[in-house]
Amino acid sequence: MDFAGTRACRAPLTWGQTGIWGKLQRDPDCDLNGAHVLTVQDENISVAAAAAAVSRIVGRHEALRTRLQCSEDRVWQVVERSGVLSITITEAHEDTLKAEVEAAVRRQREARFDLCGEFHMRTGFVTIAGDVRFVILTLAHIAADGAAARILMHELRLALSGQAVLGEPVTQPSDLAWMQQQTPECQVQTERSARYWSAQYQRIPPTMFPLAGPPQTPRRQQAVLVSPALDMATEIIAGDARVTSSAVLLAATCTMAGVWTGHQVSAMNALAHNRAQPGHETLVTNLVQLGLVVIDLERGLSFRDIVRQAWLSALNAYRYAYYDQTTISRVIAEASQGRGVDVNPFCCFNDLRGLGKPGRNGRAADGPAESRRSEQTVRESLARTSLIWEAGNVPWSRCRFCLQVVDHEPGSALALIADTCYLPRASIEGFLFGIEELLVRAAFHDVQITDIRQLVMDGGGGAADE
Repeated sequence: MDFAGTRACRAPLTWGQTGIWGKLQRDPDCDLNGAHVLTVQDENISVAAAAAAVSRIVGRHEALRTRLQCSEDRVWQVVERSGVLSITITEAHEDTLKAEVEAAVRRQREARFDLCGEFHMRTGFVTIAGDVRFVILTLAHIAADGAAARILMHELRLALSGQAVLGEPVTQPSDLAWMQQQTPECQVQTERSARYWSAQYQRIPPTMFPLAGPPQTPRRQQAVLVSPALDMATEIIAGDARVTSSAVLLAATCTMAGVWTGHQVSAMNALAHNRAQPGHETLVTNLVQLGLVVIDLERGLSFRDIVRQAWLSALNAYRYAYYDQTTISRVIAEASQGRGVDVNPFCCFNDLRGLGKPGRNGRAADGPAESRRSEQTVRESLARTSLIWEAGNVPWSRCRFCLQVVDHEPGSALALIADTCYLPRASIEGFLFGIEELLVRAAFHDVQITDIRQLVMDGGGGAADE
């Protein structure tokens, strides 16, 4: 597939790209590829027509025709004006279509990107009798985050249907990189972020989850909790506190992690999407950086107090999650050196649910009073809770604990990925059910820190029992 853009150029890495590049150097075995599948709605779309649609998108977005170059003791992003992208074509059959699509996605996603030797997007078509039925785009995380992937899939859908994709993107990753390096406003933003991270790294625990024992097989495991009761309780608490459901789930995660490990200060990295920055809404690149949420679990606090504290702490975390990664890395190294111990929470919280849904990522869930569920209704729905274990090996990461909030119709689910050296399989299960019970209780009662500690002890999976 040939492509052509408007320019070729070379630039430093953006802040978000630098963070991903650093993670890949520390965790070369981590899996950061994202696979996205578009169902082709129109019939009789030929391979040539689908390739032309993809070519239009590649021409618009420089991140898709970029390779990295390591020279002069630094890493550069090098944009090609024109070139060729390969397309993998899988001819499928109607009776095995689903399995063949899943296999094609898996093959495309699991192969590592050579970031210096190949462009950062792979394309696959699944065809039946020569007509394209599915388009698979696999993106290296250094090229696109989740929001960028949604932009690409939307534009591809328009291009496949013959509609115009209007205008050129105002900002490209190379433009952003030079802006971040050269403008005073970006330097001031990094200085503010550095002061915040330095202050917090003086008081957080060296790490959240200490070593619990030898690894289990597989070492990293993932469990998904699907709980209508948790969904209902979260919405009740969010509505009462007039915060987002994401803030409630963040508060519950931080609280359980602190109580579980016996820390009076709980620290959690939260992934910030940084799309609110001017000109970032339609930018195809990786803009995600880490924010740092810090919660004080003082005796006498109720969970409602912690929810409000988590909301304010999350605002600070996101405010200071846009920065020059090299500066923040130096701040963390200096804090560790000053304390005489490596400091890193090694745990994170990531709300991956779709944007714009009431009561979720961006809005408080304060519906009409008559829609509020009773405690009996919420408790009865506990019978519909299910815990699903991800089969097979979970991709490697240095992160010991990662809680993700994911869409699961008609509500959401909690996916917990953990290193079993720090949170064994039984504790992964206990932690998720602990969050569920905490939120169901807190939706109707004044739950105190001491109550939460007792809940963990009663659950039999906390640090005290390990």
